Amino acid sequence: METQNLEQQNSWKDKSLIFIIIVLATALFTGIVVYLWQQLAITKIKSEMKNQQLELKEQIEQLEKERQETRNRMMELYSKLPAESERHGWVWLFLRKEISHSSSD
Repeated sequence: METQNLEQQNSWKDKSLIFIIIVLATALFTGIVVYLWQQLAITKIKSEMKNQQLELKEQIEQLEKERQETRNRMMELYSKLPAESERHGWVWLFLRKEISHSSSD
C-alpha cells in the first residue's frame, strides 16, 4: 500500500511538473506573439508616418511654388503702380482751427 501511495505521489508530482512546463511555455509563446504583434503595428505606423511626411513635403513644395509665383506677380503689379501711390510711411496730420466761443449774453 505504501508503494502504491508513493507511486501516486510521484505521479502527481510528474503531472504538476508537466502542467507547470505547459503553463510557462504558453506564457512564453503568448509573450512572443504579443511582442511580434506590437512590432508589426509599430512598423505599420512608421510606414504610414513616412508616407504622410512625403505627402506633406510635396504639399509644402507646391505651396512654396505658388507663393513664389504670387510674390513675383505682386512685384510685377507693384512696379506698374503710379509713383503717387508709392507707400512712403508718412502720416498726414490736419490741424483744426480753435473754435472761439463768443458769449452773447
